[in-house]
Amino acid sequence: MAREAWIYDKIYEYKDYQAEAEQVRALAENLNPGAKTLLDVACGTGKHLQHFRNWFEVEGLDLEASFLRAARERNPGVRFHHANMSDFSLDKGFDLITCLFSAIGYLGGVIELRQAISTMARHLNPGGVMILEPWIFPEKWEDGHISLVQVDEPGLKLVRMNVGHRQDKFSILHFHYLVATPKGVKHVEELHRLLLFSHQEYLDAFEGAGLEARYHPESATGMGLLYCQEKPALVFPAYTGCANVPRVL
Repeated sequence: MAREAWIYDKIYEYKDYQAEAEQVRALAENLNPGAKTLLDVACGTGKHLQHFRNWFEVEGLDLEASFLRAARERNPGVRFHHANMSDFSLDKGFDLITCLFSAIGYLGGVIELRQAISTMARHLNPGGVMILEPWIFPEKWEDGHISLVQVDEPGLKLVRMNVGHRQDKFSILHFHYLVATPKGVKHVEELHRLLLFSHQEYLDAFEGAGLEARYHPESATGMGLLYCQEKPALVFPAYTGCANVPRVL
């Protein structure tokens, strides 16, 4: 499903990306004050990175090519990777890895969730922090919820509507857009399937990657944040060569 980045950005202009980025920064710095490098997984069109780059050396990763093009234009000089969050392999580690705006919900199942968390964990530097914004928990899903977003600007009228439904463990969002410009009106449809992972399924995925996650229920989006920290590297005293002191390897 090819998505139009400019429509995406217009629809989500109401989001306060700066406030969201500042909350993530504060949480990360509380855990790892020396954090310098950041990887934003499922970075979208790069609006969080616009703010993260004020504090960190940043890189972004996404599977949607049109979003990456927009992210590169928005963040010149930043390195971006076209890859899947569940199996990417980069040539470096990071002090902070983020996966925001509930992008984790687009994974196809628990196995993929565990793969994604493990993949991100492998890219954490010692003492590094991972911060993930979950999708809606199953018990909070409202079946039949009607959503409407409008953009009213000179030369552009944009409406997105959908009714949310649940199929097994998936939330189904069938978006209908009406886009009006001086050239005319067009109808665009997008079908999104986001998995309703339980709180325990997230925690188990972190545990499987050797990490202990905690949940911060308050966030700028209302979804809360899951976060964890990689264990710092062990530092041993220098070996003195004394016969009575065993060497620790």
